[in-house]
Amino acid sequence: MARGLADVQADDVLLIFAASPGQVAFDGDSTNSPFAESLAKRIIQPGLPVQMLGFKIRDDVLAATAGRQRPYTSGSITGDDLYLIKAIERPTTSEGGLGLRVGPRGSGGFLSRRAVFEQPKPIGEESWFTAKDYPSGALQTGREGRVTYNLSIDETGAVTRCQIVISSTSSALDKVTCDLLKARAQFRPQMDSEGNVSPGNYVSSLLWENPN
Repeated sequence: MARGLADVQADDVLLIFAASPGQVAFDGDSTNSPFAESLAKRIIQPGLPVQMLGFKIRDDVLAATAGRQRPYTSGSITGDDLYLIKAIERPTTSEGGLGLRVGPRGSGGFLSRRAVFEQPKPIGEESWFTAKDYPSGALQTGREGRVTYNLSIDETGAVTRCQIVISSTSSALDKVTCDLLKARAQFRPQMDSEGNVSPGNYVSSLLWENPN
């Protein structure tokens, strides 16, 4: 039996390790480690393909640790670029700066308008969490941590699914985060330039800090 992590031979699997073999992953000076900080930032970056996620995190951590820690990526993602959050497509124009595509003569002038999507926008986000929501067990044991979550939003702006992307390392904090989001979070749904609504996603994070 070989020692260490086994090699993964499978398509559409991405593994990102905090450090390369033989290296130490640093804790850093903030609440999260340099690796966790980069992952939390990059995983919610619009327009970043999953295929590039490991490389961006590697560069961030190398810069934060002066080259002493190099994250290691192993994976094989097949097919087209995969996005957790697609970039908001900005309108381009052939003439006039109107964000319109000009069609051939005789087509009525304009071929089509490009659909420019606006991602779901939170409503009253500051009221989703209060100090009273801190789980008593986590409060008593001094547990803290940042939870990064990915919400699925339907056409009405309601949360239909909450997925923990990066755990706080406390199951109680993770659970109450999703429970409260599903109960309280409201959004203006994703909408294109024609006014058509569609399901979308919202990724953010919450830092639980023990007030005691």
